[in-house]
Amino acid sequence: MFKKDLTEMNAESDESVTSKYGNEPEISCMEVESRVVSDSDIDNEPESEIEWLLDPYCDEIVEECSMETDFQPIDAEPQSANEHSEAVIQKLNDEIEKLQEKVRRRDEKIAKMESLSSSKDKTTPNICERCKTSFSLESLNGVIRLIVERILERGQKEFFNERYEEELKFFAVQLHFISPKAYRFVRNELENALPSEFTILRWLRVIDCEPGFSDEALTSIHNYVASQNRLVWCQLLFDEMYIHRHIDIVAGKVYGFAFLGNGYEGYEEAATDDSGDGEATQILVFMLVSIDMQWKLPIGYFPMNKLAAPEKSKLISEAISLSEKAGIKVLGLTFDGAPVNFSAVKKLGCDLATNDEDFYTVNLAVGCGTREIFVHPDPCHMVKLVRTHFAKNRLVDREGAQIDFKFVKLLHEFQQNNGAGIRLKGNKLTSSHIEFSQNSMCVELAVQVLSESVAEAIDYCRDVLQLAEFEGSEATTKFLRICNTSFDVLNTHKSTHKG
Repeated sequence: MFKKDLTEMNAESDESVTSKYGNEPEISCMEVESRVVSDSDIDNEPESEIEWLLDPYCDEIVEECSMETDFQPIDAEPQSANEHSEAVIQKLNDEIEKLQEKVRRRDEKIAKMESLSSSKDKTTPNICERCKTSFSLESLNGVIRLIVERILERGQKEFFNERYEEELKFFAVQLHFISPKAYRFVRNELENALPSEFTILRWLRVIDCEPGFSDEALTSIHNYVASQNRLVWCQLLFDEMYIHRHIDIVAGKVYGFAFLGNGYEGYEEAATDDSGDGEATQILVFMLVSIDMQWKLPIGYFPMNKLAAPEKSKLISEAISLSEKAGIKVLGLTFDGAPVNFSAVKKLGCDLATNDEDFYTVNLAVGCGTREIFVHPDPCHMVKLVRTHFAKNRLVDREGAQIDFKFVKLLHEFQQNNGAGIRLKGNKLTSSHIEFSQNSMCVELAVQVLSESVAEAIDYCRDVLQLAEFEGSEATTKFLRICNTSFDVLNTHKSTHKG
């Protein structure tokens, strides 16, 4: 409504101007607006509408003026220029504040570095940002002090081609041996104060790793035993590992042929098979494992094809003798169920096939006397052999009752026919336990077959459910319980453990 009244007033003003001045030149838009403002018709309008009318830059007024008088609107450039100037000034003020903050941080860092370099007692105030406490190097010792010194003196020393302290070298090698990933993390957090992995590998290259018994390993054991001031008991393990046939020449030496090393003389031909080509297909490894501490150390290896029982027994005797000379007390022997291993220990006086307990140990001359060494076949490998023999043959106990694997199969079939989710007495039988030819090396499957839960499930089917097909399974369940108990006895580190 207000716009309509304004248009009518403009029209009346134009008529009055034309009638009064005739053909005089047209008046400007500003004069029209001033006359409109001075008109008494708008005296009664609200104050807000009057302010809108007085705005010379209002788009509505400019549009009306351009339509009635064909004049162009007045440009608002002075106001936009002021706004642009204010924005530029604000941006420059922000930049000034940022630069002042950088200068302040730089001055603080310079002051801190000057205080560290000028301190004569090497006191590092507030070195720990979490606890906000200070300490001196005199309060530290060992590897920690060496690392802190290298970090503080990084700007004064050049660390390339510098010798590392023996204590720091020992710490770096041990940590890298335990976990290379952890070593890389610690080295990065300590600002590369520790040697690089390439340096550690370069240190280890000087170790003599020729085939045979390692003199360096035995020397390390001797030094370790001397530092303990007590008896160190170990178990001697030996086993063969298959390798690919390959002949290689390194530093003028040929590797890849069967060789018994420095174990004993005169048996180089014993390491080859009937083909006579001499290329090694297996590695026989001897290792010492601590009984009451968590460490193990290989003491020798021998490339070979096939090794007969007499030659292997000589190597076993030599390994025990060298370990005893280094100060180790060998408690027993551990090996897998290969027939040649049982034949080798039989050559040493141990016959596990007999019922006489006097032949269950090896008596070897050690020093000035003879000592008894026990023989412990590997329980994990033995339980797999028992499972395989139990599944492929029918056994008979002392009373003449049959021990048959068919009851285990019947139990599995019964559970499958009555629902795939049923498991009597918590047993874990599956098709993989029955058809294990593709998983013959899996210890878990063998242990779960020769378990207490399978024996209880078979007893349940025979006594409670009274299934006819389970009649005569008493000897089988008794056999399963004996195997389960024997494995639990050997699967512990404590004599009082209940399993």
